[in-house]
Amino acid sequence: MTNETDSTQAEHSVRPPGADGWADYYSATQGKPPREPLVRAVALLGRPGDALDLGCGAGNDTRYLLEQGFRVTAVDADPDSLAARPPSNRKYLRAIQSRLGDFSFDPSGYDLISAQFALPFSTPEEFPVIFTRLMNALRPGGVMTCDLFGDRDGWNVSGMSMTFHTREEAARQFEGLDLLEFNEIEEERPLATGEMKQWHRFQIIARRPDRDGKRVS
Repeated sequence: MTNETDSTQAEHSVRPPGADGWADYYSATQGKPPREPLVRAVALLGRPGDALDLGCGAGNDTRYLLEQGFRVTAVDADPDSLAARPPSNRKYLRAIQSRLGDFSFDPSGYDLISAQFALPFSTPEEFPVIFTRLMNALRPGGVMTCDLFGDRDGWNVSGMSMTFHTREEAARQFEGLDLLEFNEIEEERPLATGEMKQWHRFQIIARRPDRDGKRVS
């Protein structure tokens, strides 16, 4: 499926690269509802299970997954994130403060993987390694949702150590999976901190076929 939709939450997605810490971003996004692609991914999976929330930030998506009955591994590198300051009363939450490039994926895998506005912040050298490990961690029948930044994104300038893709490159990352949604979004919208930014991103939901190779409807 390919269309253009869901631009409403970009303004509280990320902070500008190079800003000192993420505290202002967490303050601006604390208590926001879960991101809509994640809600749809949960509905498409149709059952709770083991979930991985990469770049968990303030924890809005993590809390939603816990409320839906998932066992959640929440990962973020920042010391102000939920991963570094997890609530003490969450029995089914495993919080890990780690860079994506250093994170050790559970060898048993995950039923749902969410990487909202996280993967583009890896370097072009790190991205292929991280993404391959991520794909290998998705269980048969599992659902993955993530964002990739496009080549016309406002941050795609000389000296920026982030990863950007053309439309064809973005789609190619998901070979072997069923692409349930592939939404290309291009717009000018503010960041959480108020600065305007030109966005070009791909919003993706994909599913791994069952072990026997059949497609999951």
